[in-house]
Parts: sequence; C-alpha cells; structure tokens
Amino acid sequence: QTTDLDCNERQSTFGAKNCRIEIGSSTCFDSATKCEGRQEPKSCGGPRRTLSCHSKQGSIRANKAGSHRTRPHHQTTCSRKTIEVAMNESVVVIEDGVKRYGTKLALNRVNLRLERGMRCGLLGPNGAGKSTLIRTLTGILRLDEGQVSVLGESPEAARSRVGYLPEERGVPRRAKVGEWLAFLGKLRGLTAQEARKRALHWLEKVDLPGVERSRCRELSKGMQQKVQLAAALQHEPDLLILDEPFSGLDPVAVQLLEDLIREASERGATILLSTHLLPQAEALCDHVLLLKQGQTLASGSLQQVLAQGHPKIELRAETGPPHAVKIGNDRWIIEAQDSTIDEVFREAAQWTGVREIRRTGRQLRDFFSEDADA
Repeated sequence: QTTDLDCNERQSTFGAKNCRIEIGSSTCFDSATKCEGRQEPKSCGGPRRTLSCHSKQGSIRANKAGSHRTRPHHQTTCSRKTIEVAMNESVVVIEDGVKRYGTKLALNRVNLRLERGMRCGLLGPNGAGKSTLIRTLTGILRLDEGQVSVLGESPEAARSRVGYLPEERGVPRRAKVGEWLAFLGKLRGLTAQEARKRALHWLEKVDLPGVERSRCRELSKGMQQKVQLAAALQHEPDLLILDEPFSGLDPVAVQLLEDLIREASERGATILLSTHLLPQAEALCDHVLLLKQGQTLASGSLQQVLAQGHPKIELRAETGPPHAVKIGNDRWIIEAQDSTIDEVFREAAQWTGVREIRRTGRQLRDFFSEDADA
C-alpha cells in the first residue's frame, strides 16, 4: 500500500510488528521534527510509537500494531514523497548461497526463506554448515556466491533489528549486569532511559531480578547465559537467532527459554533456532532446514518434512523380528508402507520377547540415523 505525502524531511524507517513504513526523507523517529510549523515529539522506543506527518493529501499515523489511517489536513508547501507499508516482507532470504573456506565448501547452493512469525529449526551434524549460515545472516561472514537479505536489507544494515545469542558464551566479567545490558540497548537504538528500563524488565523476565548491580563475574554460568538471552531479547528484535541456546541450562531454565521463544513468535518475531536437541526442535519449530556437509538435506514446514517418510513401528525386545533395524539397547524399528502397516504391526506384536510396541511417523532423528548409515 502506498500513500502520497508532501513532507520536506529526510529518510527514516519505522519497524513495526506487521509493517515497515519508509518515509522518503524523514527524521520523525530520530529527532524532534518540524513539519509545517508543528513540533513532533521524539520517539522513546517504548511499547507504542507514533508517527505524524502532514501534507495536502492528509496526515498518516502509524503505531506498533501496524495500523494506519489518514485524516484531512490543510496547508503545506512540502515536496511530494511516498510512504510504503510492506505488510508481508520476507524476514530471511538466502538464494543459492555458497561459502568456501579455501577448498572446503561450507555452504553449497543453500536456499532459505522465512516469513514473519515463523520458528525455524536449523539442524544437522557437526560440520554441516549451521554456524556458517548463522554468521552469514548476522553479517559476520559474506557469501562467495548467491544472495542474502535480512528484513529486506543487507545483514549489516539490519543488525539493529536482529537479536543474536551465539554458541560461544561470554560476558564482560568486570561489567555490571544492568550497565552492560543498557549499553547494548543503546547500541540498538534505544534511548538511555528506555535502555535502563528494558534491562530491568528483561532481567525479571529471565528470572534474574535484583542482579543489575552485580558484576557479571559474580554470576554462575547458567545465570550469565540468561543475561545473554536478555541482551538478545530486550530490544524486541524482528529476527531472533539462537545458536545452541539450551546448552548448559537446567530443566527449569529450558522451560523458561521455550516460553520466551513462543512469546517472541506470537508478537511477530521470526525465530531461527540451531540445536542438537531434536525433541525441542520438534516441539518448538514449525519449519526446519536440515544441512549435511553444506548441502540441504530437507527444508520446509515440519509437517511436510516429516510426511516424506513411511509409517514406522517401534518396539522393545531382546531380539528383533525380520526386517527390524536396531536403534538402541533392546530398541528396534520397522518401516512399512501405508497399505501393510496393520499387518506388519500384528506380526511384530506376536514376536517373542516384545515388551513394548507402538506406531510412529517419521521423526527428525531419522535424518541423523540415515546420515550415520550413509
């Protein structure tokens, strides 16, 4: 949708939950702005932000929820500009991505497209290319071939709208927790007052109230990891990248993290989650990208990926029936066709020594089992 405005201002971008508003030459969100002699207040970056510019066609107002409306307004001498509202912009786009380290091909023609609100699991064995892909999206690395965009911009330009929890944990040991979080908030465009406010808010959200005056070195490893999580979330990013976020967390903290991931997704953020914990990936993600030696093994919605396989029968017994494959101590699996699954199940249930038997569909761990067999 486009609305023609006459406003003599410089260019600015407003990132909202479901829309992006670009004002050709505007500083409405960066500083107090005069348009036709009317003073507009500076945005504090809080939970609700409002833009108001005036023209002969009308004035447009936009809030964090993405709604907008025009109202009649009179008198202007400003030049004509355009406001564009992109309601369904792709958050992540990688097209035929290639990355090499010398002669090693880390990413080989990888494609990925994520829309707003998606929760995507980035999976694969060690050396599959997951970390390379993440570093490409955060602007740390550049592709040798192919295209990549984040929130419609280059990864470097979109950094203030991205939250990143790296696999390598680390906080400045001598810094005070609250001051460090506020510093990071200001780097991402928050005012000093709002950065301090959000630092306290997110310390409570990650179950660390009252530690803002503590130095990072005084916190346990798990508490430091929660502080890093707060740093990734406090500016309410449009894209949240989490690299092995469950590593080192106790069960209570794991549940807290899962709740925060779902909460971020519900407000419209896109989640890219790299993890080796497949049950968490299946429980949290609606899309998956599985990599193997830099190539795409499977990609798409979780339901579509799991539907690629045949129904299976899992059982526990000391010895397995014919055509059963051992997957663990006293654990066997049998793959069958849809037309024969009932007959195979009855035969397996009568096998001597069977203690437990159940039907199951394809699971993400099957891809790893196939990779090991290969």
